[in-house]
Amino acid sequence: MNPIPANLPPDRTPTKAFAKGDYVVLIWEREAADPTDPSKKYKYNDFDLFRVENGQLAEHWDGAMKNPPNGPGKE
Repeated sequence: MNPIPANLPPDRTPTKAFAKGDYVVLIWEREAADPTDPSKKYKYNDFDLFRVENGQLAEHWDGAMKNPPNGPGKE
């Protein structure tokens, strides 16, 4: 069984996916505006980590930030 549906658009498809025991990790490649120069973009990786229990998702962690870090000269 493939855990990732084949019909996802490329920007919603993980770059890497792997599992060990009850844990599944998805790695995503993202692109965002550079906070120091919004006319430029940069690439970064993000992740989702799931713990599976009895065939259902029991826990989830990710790299989301509530607020982006302050750029130079910002308080």
